[in-house]
Amino acid sequence: MNFIDETLEKAPERLLIVGKDKTTPITTISPGSSSITEALIPLVPNTNQTEYYLVTNASIDSEGNVSGNIDALILSYTPNPKYISKACGYIVSYDNLIPILTPDTDNWIKKITVLSPSITNENEVHLKIYH
Repeated sequence: MNFIDETLEKAPERLLIVGKDKTTPITTISPGSSSITEALIPLVPNTNQTEYYLVTNASIDSEGNVSGNIDALILSYTPNPKYISKACGYIVSYDNLIPILTPDTDNWIKKITVLSPSITNENEVHLKIYH
């Protein structure tokens, strides 16, 4: 989202989203301007927080090293597992969603708004990130 005009969606340039301690990003880099205005970011159900690195102007060298403007985002929450059946197992909803942006000298993320602190439907938008 555009930080100056919050009603305008604006995709970050060459956005890459990678989970902490993960080697495979959950997004891919597009040449030029990124078209990513929404992303599904999985939460770890057996812990109370998940950390991601959101990289704008991202590039990956031949050895797999990522460079660009990296912001670390911690998503804190309370997981609520619900037993469905022996065949289906559990589903997990999440309450008390709190985004924590790790401050640095060059944060490209300017503001995060929680639209819904409870996650019970993966098809709804729960956070808006402004840059």
